[in-house]
Amino acid sequence: MSKHKLIIVGGGRMGTALLSGFIEANLVDQEQLAVVEPDHIQKLKLSESFPSVKVLDVVDDCETLILSVKPNVATDVIDQINSFNCSIDRIISIMAGITCEYLASRLKNKTAIIRSMPNTPSMVNKGMIAVTKGPGATSKDLTYAIKLLSAVGKVVEVDQSQMDVITAISGSGPAYVFYLTEALTKAGIRLGLDDELASTLAKQTVIGSGILMEKTGEEPLDLRLAVTSKGGTTQAAIEQLDRDNVNDLFFNAVQAAANRSKELGDILK
Repeated sequence: MSKHKLIIVGGGRMGTALLSGFIEANLVDQEQLAVVEPDHIQKLKLSESFPSVKVLDVVDDCETLILSVKPNVATDVIDQINSFNCSIDRIISIMAGITCEYLASRLKNKTAIIRSMPNTPSMVNKGMIAVTKGPGATSKDLTYAIKLLSAVGKVVEVDQSQMDVITAISGSGPAYVFYLTEALTKAGIRLGLDDELASTLAKQTVIGSGILMEKTGEEPLDLRLAVTSKGGTTQAAIEQLDRDNVNDLFFNAVQAAANRSKELGDILK
């Protein structure tokens, strides 16, 4: 039996986003794709949404394996790969905190390893994805990984030493934007707006601002200054944010996330 072209381990939100992106971009024929997913309900959803894609119980031989699971599941997946003596040409890991060297040290068979950090906007092909080349990986492996992941967003090549900070900024970053949207909504409600109106105002403001940055290509600072009239309402708000040291708060939050990313890798050493 020939190898699968590509197997995604983990059929959750990110795994499904990648699967959809690859199919939409016609990068891999659906019949050459497979997903490993142990959860029965999720398996049924995958079979209904992607009838031509095989849904497997365990890892099989393949050219490319994408590890789309939580970091605490990493050891179990690697043990499964070793137990079945799987022949895998390359592994692309999207697990936070797990280094290429850790994967290489645990795998019985030599495999090219690429580490990647996508984020949830990949679900709508607007992701931010960082990749780095690990042990055994060639420039050809990296080029292939970038081609694949470009189906769901913008890809940048980085040094692995930067991955914990990248995880904290772009990996976790969408949650910060959603948190901001929540905060704007709550502020509107506290100041007298009804829930639905406050929510609509906050959501569309965030959506529109993101599109504005993308379409104009201008820096956030310049766009902010364009809205901030001297002595106006926006200036009053920004000055209050500065008095509350919001920049420091964001730095502390990103640092905490980066530290946790490193801890996740250290736990498995």
